[in-house]
Amino acid sequence: MVAAAAGTTLIVYRESGGDPAVLAFWAFTATVLLWGVLAHVSTRGRYRHLPVAPGRVLAVIPAYNETTTAVHATVHAILRQTIACDIVVVDDGSVTPVQAFPHPRVRWARQANAGKRAAQVTALYGTDRGDYDFVFTVDSDSEPHPDALEHLLRAMSDPDVWAATGWVRTRNYADNWVTRCADLDIGSALVMNRASRTQLGAVETMSGALALYRADLLWDEAEEYLRDNEGAGDDHWLTARALLRGKAVGVNEAVVDTDMPTEVRRTYQQRARWCRSTYLMAGFSIARYGWVQLIPLLINFACLVTAPLCLTAAAVAAVYNGVHGRDLAGLSWADVAAFGTLAVIAKLGGCGLYLLRRPGMPVREKLLSLLAAGSTLYVFGVFAVTLPRYASLFQLRRITWATREVKGVALPLPVLTRSVHEPRRARATGVIAPDTLRRALQQRAAAATPRRRRDTDPTAVMDFVEVGSRR
Repeated sequence: MVAAAAGTTLIVYRESGGDPAVLAFWAFTATVLLWGVLAHVSTRGRYRHLPVAPGRVLAVIPAYNETTTAVHATVHAILRQTIACDIVVVDDGSVTPVQAFPHPRVRWARQANAGKRAAQVTALYGTDRGDYDFVFTVDSDSEPHPDALEHLLRAMSDPDVWAATGWVRTRNYADNWVTRCADLDIGSALVMNRASRTQLGAVETMSGALALYRADLLWDEAEEYLRDNEGAGDDHWLTARALLRGKAVGVNEAVVDTDMPTEVRRTYQQRARWCRSTYLMAGFSIARYGWVQLIPLLINFACLVTAPLCLTAAAVAAVYNGVHGRDLAGLSWADVAAFGTLAVIAKLGGCGLYLLRRPGMPVREKLLSLLAAGSTLYVFGVFAVTLPRYASLFQLRRITWATREVKGVALPLPVLTRSVHEPRRARATGVIAPDTLRRALQQRAAAATPRRRRDTDPTAVMDFVEVGSRR
């Protein structure tokens, strides 16, 4: 990949006639590409030699309208971790309640639909602040590999690391061409983008499928986390607060399998949410980040601005050359071809690096994925990646999230009538009056636009379902 990039660089230099604007843009693009490749190589095994950070871990699994089978698979995957942890599953008002099963390290909770943030804080506030050192967040449709938590804890042995995420693999990649392209798109981004951000300690957002935070972060930010209704993604919000305290990194060895949407429309909605969250957090980031933490954001916005300009310039130059038989402002056919070549090198090279080290995928499937990358990945990129990136700029006030019933309405801290550690005794401190919580839930329910029948009273107080006995 580097050799191909170097060759196209020579072509640009020779054909551009030393045009400073063309050379400057090319130098910037080639540098970012080279940085991504080198970062991928240097971050492999970056934390493997470190010891596992000591401390107790609380795993939190919010679930909303997920099948009981899927939730149980997630719970069992966490129970198989090489580092034992306690688990709290919070059913966020699903139409069909998640069925609990008894286990000494698992607690189950059910609450009126209040969103992922409220579900996470429900689990947190079922404990006391000193009970746990880390909070392990996992989506209810994801299955971490047995050593995922161990590798994340190795990164946490660096006291400057406040948040760590893993390597996300698309479990249903073989369903259709959409999931196959999504797997390649996310995988190549992990190879090229997340690796370079990890070098800086400035990964912009943890993956909802798998993340580990220091517990103090969630305790300190819990109230604002619930009350902030500006529409930023939950994982992005927490990562931004982690970056104010230290580093947020990616750990390649911490692998999690999860499912991706099988339709272009759902993929479009998913990417639009991700992009909208980035834009909504931009002001916060610029105002409060250090210059190192701002580098990824500045690169993202530079690409956001320059990409359409370059495509427009290339198209105009190509048409002008075809009509008039001469170059436009020094931009030749060779320049246009070189820029296109670099784009192909970057995407296919990233896909190749991802597939080379993707375990669990047969060679035949890897070849089919490469075929998808060569034939349809760019079509997928236009409709499911590029369009939502720009369309979401005009939807910043839209703060609903497809996986949740409620909209972003402020909610007071939840009340738990039973504690994880003391399931039969009411907490003595920090309890909010049930009437206050009921009023808040009524306001949230009234502000939300119902799209389904509720099977629970929206004013019900959150409570734990006692299953099994604590070890």
